[in-house]
Amino acid sequence: MAADQDDPYIGLRPYGSADRGKFFGRQGEVDDIRDLWLSSRLLVLYGESGVGKTSLLNAGVIPSLIDQNAKFPVDILPVGRILPPGVVLRPDPGAPNPYVVRLLSSWSPDRAPSQLVGKSIKQFILEWPKTYDKYDVQLPILAAIDQFEQVFTDERADLGAVEVFLRDLADAARADHRLHILVSVRAEQLASLLDHERAIADQRTRYRVFPLNPDAALEAVTEPLRSTNRSFAPGAAEHLVEDLRTTTTTTSVGETVRIRGATIEPVHLQVACSGLWRSLPNEVTRITTDYLQSQGGVDHLLRDFCENAVTAVATECGLTPGVIWSWLARYFVTDRGTRGTISEGIAETGDLPNKVAQRLEAHRILKSVEQSGDRRYELAHDRLLAAVDDRARDWWGPENNRADPSARGYLRQARAALDEGRQTLAENSALEAVRLSGPSAPAVRGEALAVLARVKAADGEVNEAIARYRDAIDVYLQLADGPAVGRLRADLGRLLRDSGDELGAMDELRIAVELLPADISAKIDLAGVLRTLGQYDGALGMLTAALIVAPDRVDALRERGLIHADRGAAREALADLRAAVRLDPTVADRADVRAALARFEGQS
Repeated sequence: MAADQDDPYIGLRPYGSADRGKFFGRQGEVDDIRDLWLSSRLLVLYGESGVGKTSLLNAGVIPSLIDQNAKFPVDILPVGRILPPGVVLRPDPGAPNPYVVRLLSSWSPDRAPSQLVGKSIKQFILEWPKTYDKYDVQLPILAAIDQFEQVFTDERADLGAVEVFLRDLADAARADHRLHILVSVRAEQLASLLDHERAIADQRTRYRVFPLNPDAALEAVTEPLRSTNRSFAPGAAEHLVEDLRTTTTTTSVGETVRIRGATIEPVHLQVACSGLWRSLPNEVTRITTDYLQSQGGVDHLLRDFCENAVTAVATECGLTPGVIWSWLARYFVTDRGTRGTISEGIAETGDLPNKVAQRLEAHRILKSVEQSGDRRYELAHDRLLAAVDDRARDWWGPENNRADPSARGYLRQARAALDEGRQTLAENSALEAVRLSGPSAPAVRGEALAVLARVKAADGEVNEAIARYRDAIDVYLQLADGPAVGRLRADLGRLLRDSGDELGAMDELRIAVELLPADISAKIDLAGVLRTLGQYDGALGMLTAALIVAPDRVDALRERGLIHADRGAAREALADLRAAVRLDPTVADRADVRAALARFEGQS
């Protein structure tokens, strides 16, 4: 039953400037961010995906600055974006830098992109008209860039174009003292900004955005209703907030417990409140605790949210919802009812294409963390466990939602056994997956061959492992799946390197880097091989390219420092090796690092 009035809650999308009247619970953060932006040349706004950074900026901070413009006048550019939603840039050599053009287009939406082609960020800012307050003082230019992590996470990015973009941004900040930059970035990509922060501005600040505390959540629940003819009965909104912050989970000994969290996820609050609003009969003007309980509480509302997201992703990916529900239950809900994790594969995550996990992350069902080139997915929150398990049972029954005796089922078992170090089971399951995979499932065959290759490598059967890797590569070449071929070439290159075939490793890793230009680990591995072969210039180029987008990679800093040490460049060697030791003190325990530091520290 839908209400006649407009929904006072926004649901899953971020708040925009037009939603200011619905934005509550964040006034303290709004004031802090506004003041820090005005007083800093660079403000880095960071937090987890879905925590509300974009909403804070669009519906809180910028409207607050506009309100105070008479008292503290400023020049505010529209919020900038590096990429349009859903677009991956693949720059062409010699073409205008697409990151620069996109950013300038979003900062100056009234101008045609053709007018901005060839213009640098520095030129754009220096040409921006000077404005003054009543005391004839130049006004600052406030420029925000939202979702800045896109420049680091575009896996097909041209790293040369990325470097030019970042250098251009730093040049603009140094060239015009009016410019105050705010960069919004996901927390897991914060480290990628370390070196670039220093280049952009000496005067810089960071501000972390957290989920809502209970008082802020209560305000976000109740205040939007003031513009409607509805309200919460005493205690009802508090009951909703308490439900949102409580999670049922299972301990390691199988005991079911309820845990009250300190914070509430903004996405879940908006989804629950918007779902509640849509469920209200038109005649209901007073929302009571009894009504909330009669609707099944937050779990029911989140189940509807999951249902809509899975249906949308199924349509986008050409699958049935039941396949996705079963996949979510098998991989992301453990036997004890806790959250499980799974790594992104060569072409598939679990037994579905990588695109499924990526789209479910965009719909806030999954979240991912990347460490050392390995991207792992898990459910976005414990509150989604019950919805996933229940819907999988609805589709397949209580006993069958995880059972799958097909080729994919054996592949899944092989992966799990490999992760657990059960080599024989992994090999037998992978062989069965290869046997059962027919012409209609070549990707399953390719993944199973890759598992076999890893098993053979772990057992020291190098020649067998190489043969299985080449078989898997042939499968994905026939599928024209470049990223999958690149990942397999990288794995094969590492195996050849470890077995002493440096030339073979160099060939495989070079192909991998060409196919996966944003794969940092492949670049670092190739640099190590080039260093061993005495090709220092090529190794330095690879490591510098890697550190542009991942300045905190300890292995890259260590390798580059050791190359500088080999060449007698004391200052550069010390800078890199000291940085590596600061990030990971155990690096200093390596004999080669100790020797290099001892050799040069007396010269510094």
